[in-house]
Amino acid sequence: MGLSPRVQMRLVLDANDLDEPTGPGRLWTFEAASDDRPERRLLDNAALRPMPAIAHDPLSHFEMGEAAERNAVYVVTPSDPKAEALVAFLSLRSDDGVEVRLLRPGADLPDASAEEKEARRPIFGMFSLVKREGQCGF
Repeated sequence: MGLSPRVQMRLVLDANDLDEPTGPGRLWTFEAASDDRPERRLLDNAALRPMPAIAHDPLSHFEMGEAAERNAVYVVTPSDPKAEALVAFLSLRSDDGVEVRLLRPGADLPDASAEEKEARRPIFGMFSLVKREGQCGF
């Protein structure tokens, strides 16, 4: 399952802090309401948290193509306190853009409530972001 094409992302990032233990920034997502769903915010001021356990593993130095100058892996916590965390893969690009991929493997919960299933559903989403000054509107 992916994210709806209506989902937008905002990233506040200090590239100088990519390797800092406090993390380099924060993420927000916004999905506008539709006929069958209210607006949703999967992430709301979610800190990009480093994963110290993989800091010295080759996985922390993944490659995402020639345009990616620097890549990093973080964990983010959804705004729903019952929801499982996601892994965020950041790629700083040579054109000053940033790609963010969100991944959560999810869990198969056949007897769970609809709310529990939503909080643990598989997620994959890719966002290609451009640098802007100021706020983006959500």
